[in-house]
Amino acid sequence: MQGACALVRLAATMVLARWLTPEAFGLVATVAAFAGLLGLLRSMGLPLATLQRAELDAQQVSSLFWINAGLGALTGAIVAGCAPLLAAFYGDPRLAPIAAAFGAAALLEGVTLQHQALLRRQMRFAPLAAIEVAAVVAGAAGALAAAALGAGHWALVVQMLGSAAARAAGAWAVSGWRPGFVLRPAGVAPMLSFGARLTAAGVVNNGFRQLTDLLVGRFAGPAGLGLYSRATALQAFSKGAFSNPLDLVAIAGLSRLQDQPERYRRYYGRALLPPVMLGMPGVAFLFVVTEDLVATLLGDQWTDVVALFRALAPVAFLGTFSAATSWVVVSAGLAERQLRWALFSTTLRLAALLAAAGSGVLAMALAISLSTLALRPLAIAYCLRGSPLRPADVYRVLWRPAVASLASAAALAAALRALPPPGPAPLSLLLAALLYAPLYLAIWSALPGGPRLLREQAGMLRHLRVRGPALIAELDAEER
Repeated sequence: MQGACALVRLAATMVLARWLTPEAFGLVATVAAFAGLLGLLRSMGLPLATLQRAELDAQQVSSLFWINAGLGALTGAIVAGCAPLLAAFYGDPRLAPIAAAFGAAALLEGVTLQHQALLRRQMRFAPLAAIEVAAVVAGAAGALAAAALGAGHWALVVQMLGSAAARAAGAWAVSGWRPGFVLRPAGVAPMLSFGARLTAAGVVNNGFRQLTDLLVGRFAGPAGLGLYSRATALQAFSKGAFSNPLDLVAIAGLSRLQDQPERYRRYYGRALLPPVMLGMPGVAFLFVVTEDLVATLLGDQWTDVVALFRALAPVAFLGTFSAATSWVVVSAGLAERQLRWALFSTTLRLAALLAAAGSGVLAMALAISLSTLALRPLAIAYCLRGSPLRPADVYRVLWRPAVASLASAAALAAALRALPPPGPAPLSLLLAALLYAPLYLAIWSALPGGPRLLREQAGMLRHLRVRGPALIAELDAEER
């Protein structure tokens, strides 16, 4: 699913980046940042509470649905109602109608969350994948049609609304569940408490990201924010394409093993290795070939994205194992710890960001990377305290892919400097990929224990291909 969605998004981006200006992307990103500040309030952490809860009945799910639907309507109304204020703050009246459209999307998401959560709880990941691919295709098709008709920045709004509507329709159709007319907050009080603490932590963490966009838009204008938004989009893809697919799968599995510490540790290590084996080399490779990547995907008007992407690369590299802490705090119900860490780390990152705000968007990106690098080891030590895991368990998984990725990236950079340029940017990307893959595998195999782990991963893939459907069916039957 992640691969299919990534291909569709990349194809759409390659066209839209050539048809639209950086300013158009910046206008929509400005409103998206503001709407994102309220985004987690729509969920209140309740979909994750549905996933984490050991036992759940129909009345509880219906109550959670109506709470999420009400919060979606409320946050949508707030976003739409603040549209004039947003336009006045940035001095751009074009922002007001965009904000109204984001308000409608908030309502659609509010009535979708619990249907998606139930599908995840039942580990019905194939239908979830189909829904997400269909939603991304619908949004991309709408955006391309609107851009071809000269809609400008509204093409990006159409993309957002089209994906939200298709996602909602697919989740309702596939899940087969319909909410009852039941609203009993007392029956879901523990889940509301758990979700509220998760939401508070998420608001702090995501609030920092959205505030970054708002500050960039304020100091650098829509064009500067448009460049920054494309850099962060590439950065998010480079880490999320490999780490995101496993997040909900791993949380669902770890939640079932809360009272079995040894199995918990084994499951955790086996789940964390695949995303970092793929994600770390992916980020390192894109750092080396950023110029060709931007020229191929975005075009000549986006050359300033190169420096921004490289400045944010450490965030993407560390983001490949952000699950090292999030899986533990969510599966073990340690939402209070996540909130405390979010408050501490965000305060420090915000101080670094504000210190760099007057020096331009590149300085702000560097401040984000440096503060994230400094805080990540502390996050692992703090969030794993009292859990079945120790920091050494995490670093034991991470060191091989980190060493192999950085060493192969350095070797690739040296090789590309020694070789004559092969021609156009797409051809250069292909040549670099053909050089990088065997370099990475060779260096990995030369590390202690490297060949054994490669064989284990290959064996796991073969096992899942044979036994995967039966395992999912067994878990689904147990859950039902």
